[in-house]
Amino acid sequence: MFTFKKAEKLCSKKDIELLYKSGSSKTFYPLKIFWKVNKFESKYPARVLITVPKRLYKRAVDRNLMKRRIREAYRHAKPNFYEQLLKREIQIDILIMYVGKEKEEFAAVQKSLETGLKKISEVIMK
Repeated sequence: MFTFKKAEKLCSKKDIELLYKSGSSKTFYPLKIFWKVNKFESKYPARVLITVPKRLYKRAVDRNLMKRRIREAYRHAKPNFYEQLLKREIQIDILIMYVGKEKEEFAAVQKSLETGLKKISEVIMK
């Protein structure tokens, strides 16, 4: 349950563009989360894309560090989030973008991501 497999990743350019255009978004500093609810097609209830803009972090080492922290925080928050989605039998596409100017510690990223996923699940359940 704490894995992050290829099937759980949002890869399609078409789906990503659709997420940007017609999805909802909210900022939970240092993260900005975009989401869009889809009909249930996959065996995983959520597909996720994690991005760190190159204009904020020029060095790939810094971008990769922040992506690893976000990915690890998502893996830990995923079981509770999946439980909520499976109750409603919906699938959601999520884009998690790092918008902080400084490199945050893992605890701050994890707290922000957990708060964001809770708020998203509350919005979806209404």
